[in-house]
Amino acid sequence: MRIDVLDLCAEIFQGPDLESFPALLGQELPDLARRTADCGSPLAEPLAFLIQVSPCMASSNDINASLADLESAYVSLFINARGGIQAPLYESCHTPNGGRLMGPPAEAMSERLVQAGLTLVDGLAEPPDHLSIELEYLAFLLTEALDEDNPALATLARDFALQVLPAWRRWADTLESVIPAEPDTTRASTDGSIGRTPEAFFRAAARLTLAALNPVSD
Repeated sequence: MRIDVLDLCAEIFQGPDLESFPALLGQELPDLARRTADCGSPLAEPLAFLIQVSPCMASSNDINASLADLESAYVSLFINARGGIQAPLYESCHTPNGGRLMGPPAEAMSERLVQAGLTLVDGLAEPPDHLSIELEYLAFLLTEALDEDNPALATLARDFALQVLPAWRRWADTLESVIPAEPDTTRASTDGSIGRTPEAFFRAAARLTLAALNPVSD
């Protein structure tokens, strides 16, 4: 379950995508939430909350409108905003006395990928300490540890989570501070129904990310 949640969060923070997001939010997320609830996983609650604030994917019109809203929020929160980006998706930007792109965490992550025999997708211009890349790396370690019944890989995964978790906690705290609080993280639309804000969706996804990382490092 935890590996599936790590993969889910990695895909969310790669950014809204017309090819993957409708199925990701409309099918994969609810299915994963049901499975975690059925087995009593502590991840069930943050998954259920993420569903509550997820955009509607019921029709093609819903999909197009929701993806446009998510894309706009994603850009302003993580890529480009007036006054500067406060919650960039790179570990280097959230380390003490750091705050610059391509810092030591990026170099360390590049070395980890080489040691694991992993390469980034051709054409991917992201630094290796992007949140999605680190989550996928952790999911890879845990998968290999399970498949090979390898305690050394499980320890490596735990140590990695321990090392990166403080930076991602600071990132999540920053995200909480820059997104205005709303009652139940929802807003009423003009017809009286409840609409979900894209910012609330990414905040809930950040909370889920921390929940997925925390037990790995316990």
